[in-house]
Amino acid sequence: MAPQFTPTLPPQQRTFFRCIVLPLLFFLPLTWFSNSHANTKPKIALIPYKSNTNLDSTEAEWIQRLYRWALRQRPRLDVMEEADLTNRLNNVQTIDRKTEIRITYFRRYLEKGQKLCSFNQPRYAGFALKALEKANKLAPHIEDWVTDPNLFTELYLLHGLAYLQMRNGPKTREYVIRAAQFNPEYQPDEGKYPEQFVKYFNTIRDWVKRSANYSLSLDSTPNNAKVYYNQRLVGKTPVTIREIPLGRHLFRVEHNGYKMWKSIANFDKKKLGSRTSLKNNVSLERDPKALSLDGIPIFDKAAAVDPLVLDRLESIRDKLSVDHLYMLEPRRFSKKDGGSVILLYIAKYQKDAKNITYHKLPIGLSRDEHRSAIVAYAQQLEQRLSPLAEPVRRPDPPPVIRREPEPERRAEPIARSEPERRSEPERRSEPDPEPERRVAAIEPRREPEKRITEKPQKPEPKGESIAQKWWFWTIIVVAVVGAGAVTAGVLIAQNSAPPSATFIVTTTTASGTQ
Repeated sequence: MAPQFTPTLPPQQRTFFRCIVLPLLFFLPLTWFSNSHANTKPKIALIPYKSNTNLDSTEAEWIQRLYRWALRQRPRLDVMEEADLTNRLNNVQTIDRKTEIRITYFRRYLEKGQKLCSFNQPRYAGFALKALEKANKLAPHIEDWVTDPNLFTELYLLHGLAYLQMRNGPKTREYVIRAAQFNPEYQPDEGKYPEQFVKYFNTIRDWVKRSANYSLSLDSTPNNAKVYYNQRLVGKTPVTIREIPLGRHLFRVEHNGYKMWKSIANFDKKKLGSRTSLKNNVSLERDPKALSLDGIPIFDKAAAVDPLVLDRLESIRDKLSVDHLYMLEPRRFSKKDGGSVILLYIAKYQKDAKNITYHKLPIGLSRDEHRSAIVAYAQQLEQRLSPLAEPVRRPDPPPVIRREPEPERRAEPIARSEPERRSEPERRSEPDPEPERRVAAIEPRREPEKRITEKPQKPEPKGESIAQKWWFWTIIVVAVVGAGAVTAGVLIAQNSAPPSATFIVTTTTASGTQ
């Protein structure tokens, strides 16, 4: 038979297999094992609830914070963070990776445009405008996340400076007016801009401030919503924004659990006429993905078995991925003897429950009594939800019996018979008797231990190597193709800005400006 040829991997493939494939094959089962044996502590969520408490709002909030703190001190309970709970229930959007990349490139294009404008030459100004136009395309995608108005003000100012270096007066004036209207309080740094350009901007800004005679009163349903005016947080509804200059301005109203309201208001003399104060009441639309307990009487007896209430609680529990839901309501009651007592009502709902269970906890009158009562209740709750496992009793090991070594047996003296005791002449005269066999106690002879020497086994013939397996090359091909796709996607995302329309904020060219 012809000798079989076993292929071997080249050094590069062996290095790849040892450094990448083998660690993956080792850590994937380990990751699955760690996830399957994750933390088994019961998860608890304290749902924010507008209760009908008769206590002061400060004292009621303090009791709720104390209850959360007491539960978090128990090591066998997993209490959900309040910020994470609010974001999940109200469907608060968090900034994603794509938006972070856009903000990073927006800043880079601004820095590049500023660096090219610092040369103060028309040929570099054209390249600066290209970089600033890329930043201008990214602006609509990041305006909901950026709360620094100086970034957009610098974008308009750098546009004006680039057009100034290219001897384009109308465009320079247009962008400088837009920057002053967007942020009248902006103070340009003389190190970034030429001195004459800073003086020109200050002149335009003073003219814009003189025309800032308008005001807008914003209210919302529900109230207490955040109001942003040209990327600046100015307060919560109801709020009045004063000294608004001419031009278009961006307003944004946000409230947890509701869709964001955004609008562009155009303050124009021809449209407004003699009116200088405006009012607007915004009705925010409820976010269907948000979940709350607003308007649900949790502590009413009828709510304990109401299927609609139970469905809402089950939806909240599923969205939070917890085991138990708790709602609190502290109340003060008067006694017959003239005193008072504070009771903490606790509504509980757990997985697959058919009703809501209630518990009354007397917590005293002072804060020290509140703390001691709630901490004791948290300890009892921990013992009930996550009891300690009883130690496993192992069987006692068998007693060790020590065997003492047996004493050495010595040879007994040989007993002589009577004929031997006689004198020798007498023995000689008598006939010789048959010789007796003498038996002596002799220790058994120990045979030397035989050393067992095993013969070396012949190496078994090697089977099929891993390089001949079909799944090995399949894994390598999938890994290489995936890495190439990710690299190509990253390069494409870095080299090309996402397409979008130009920035939505535009202004009206003011007349009569020097």
